Amino acid sequence: MSKNKTLFMTLLVAGFLLGNFPGACLAVHKPETITPPQDKTVGVAGPLAEKQTVGTKEEREITGKIWQAIEDDQTLPKEIQRNVAITTERGVVTLKGHVRTEQEKTMVEQKASQAAGNNRINSEITIKP
Repeated sequence: MSKNKTLFMTLLVAGFLLGNFPGACLAVHKPETITPPQDKTVGVAGPLAEKQTVGTKEEREITGKIWQAIEDDQTLPKEIQRNVAITTERGVVTLKGHVRTEQEKTMVEQKASQAAGNNRINSEITIKP
């Protein structure tokens, strides 16, 4: 038999074995469990985030004051507490999530501004009726 024919037959048999018998592989790829990176935001409050345990004491206090002001306002629907998250990091307060009306959005932004003092407010709240 010629060298080319022998090589072809060897590759054909190897391909058949590897295709039908995964254990015949020299190395079997086992997918690794990938853990997503931890959220590095700090001063997070609201149901969209876990209970805040990171960040400076001041950041946690600012976030807590804002959240308390929103919770204390009986004119705001309780679902805002499920749909809005508040983060405070390096002097910037970020509001994320959604509300039903422009009025609710404005009220949340005003509460954040009043409670945050000199901190900058970055609102990423969207309206979803």
